[in-house]
Amino acid sequence: METMVLKQYFTKGRKIHLIVIFLLGIIIPSLILAFLGFQSIQHRDYWMRNMAQENARKSAIMLVQEVEGRIIELEKQFLMDLTMEKREGENDTITEAQLQTLKKKYPFIQDIYFFDAEYMLKYSIQSDAQPRYGGIKEWLLSRILFDIKKRTPVELELRHLSDVFIGIPVQIGYISLPHKLKNKSLGYLVFFLDIDFIRSELLNSRLLELNNREPHQRITVENLDEHYLTGDTLEKGHLIIEIPFTRVLTFWKIKTALEISALQKHARQELISYSGLILIILVLIGASISLTFRYIRQEWKLSQIKSEMVSHVSHELKTPLALIRMYAETLMLGRVTQEQKVMEYYHIIIGECERLTLLINNILDFSVIEKGVNEYHFSKGDLAEILRMVVNLYSRYVRQNGFNLHLRIEEQIPPFNFDKMAMTQAILNLLDNAMKFSREKKEIDIDLKRQDGKAVIRITDQGIGINSREINRIFEPFYRGSDITQGAGIGLALVKHIAEAHGGKVTVESKVNRGSTFAIWLPIQGDSNVIKS
Repeated sequence: METMVLKQYFTKGRKIHLIVIFLLGIIIPSLILAFLGFQSIQHRDYWMRNMAQENARKSAIMLVQEVEGRIIELEKQFLMDLTMEKREGENDTITEAQLQTLKKKYPFIQDIYFFDAEYMLKYSIQSDAQPRYGGIKEWLLSRILFDIKKRTPVELELRHLSDVFIGIPVQIGYISLPHKLKNKSLGYLVFFLDIDFIRSELLNSRLLELNNREPHQRITVENLDEHYLTGDTLEKGHLIIEIPFTRVLTFWKIKTALEISALQKHARQELISYSGLILIILVLIGASISLTFRYIRQEWKLSQIKSEMVSHVSHELKTPLALIRMYAETLMLGRVTQEQKVMEYYHIIIGECERLTLLINNILDFSVIEKGVNEYHFSKGDLAEILRMVVNLYSRYVRQNGFNLHLRIEEQIPPFNFDKMAMTQAILNLLDNAMKFSREKKEIDIDLKRQDGKAVIRITDQGIGINSREINRIFEPFYRGSDITQGAGIGLALVKHIAEAHGGKVTVESKVNRGSTFAIWLPIQGDSNVIKS
């Protein structure tokens, strides 16, 4: 059953106070920490997305520059060789045979068309024997004529055109071949780039490398009709970044797809990790606050109990002192003349003095035990003799309180080592405890016997007994049962300490309204010595 201190502690107002402390100490800081953490994760997710986009954009731009730069480099080599062939020829012109030679040397050139200065088709060198495209002349002239006419031959440098002819994507390069003596053109060279060559030799290997290097992105190339020229087909759920070709492959574009699910997965992993960290921090904070609160509660409880003990001790001291003073004043004033009555008063005074001595010794001994410096002086002695002395010394006080005391020594126990003063105090405490718990049937039995190689002292009363909820706590310091209104709550704790210091133990058997039996079990062995406990 709860003590008065616990009842006072767990009041409604204090519970509300504790809830407020819990909210302020754990939940609010945790919510702030969680909010800041989630904000940080969102910011990091946004930053990672931007970084992924920027890296993808830079990779695409580098690929565009690399591919177009390589194409221009190959075209310049082709035109340089063409210039050399023209210089070696006759009449400062270019022949079909020369174009055939260059066509074989540069496999990235698919078809070659040479128009004279009057825009008449002079040569047609194709990869196949049969013309591949019907109406190619008209289509070419219609697509590039406007650009040719608005520029002088000198100004008409290498230019490019990306388009679709009869449903087929084509990539065209064209340039004016100027006359070295006259400010006019010898003709116009138009060549088709081999898209398959560009795809296989210039794009596929780089795309594979980039896609393998960045597993969360996919790069592909599309023409102006959004037909895939190379790369994998992009799936839904991707963040698309488009970078157009600007120099050669105009109307072509690179599409980079970032897997949003991968980015979200990474963000979720970070969120889970952060949530786990938050949970661990919460547990640690909660455990620290719980331990701190428990420690404070115990210290507060102990302080309250000690304060209450002081109050009870003061009361316990006042009662025998008042009796001693009353009987002493009565004797001093000569109000009692009968010799028998006078001796009775003297015995009462002596009994109350013994009671005061027991209480003071308990307080002093317990104070020493709390400091951990208590000493027990062991010497060989007769335990039966100690019991007889206690009964003779305490019997009158017991009878005055209406109790009958019975001592039974079943067998002779040989002398063994124990602390006589400590054992006397333990027996007196058990007698005092028996008197406190006995109200109607005031019979106390003291038994000494040898059992299982140990000396056993049993003190039995016929009092109120101890309920099952309190029986495991009665040996705790400062614990006072719910039915006790007197005492300091340290007597039984001292008995337990004394028994254990002798290598023994103290046990209790009790039934409500039928009484209790306390037993001190002491080993019968050992030499004379001093033990600190």
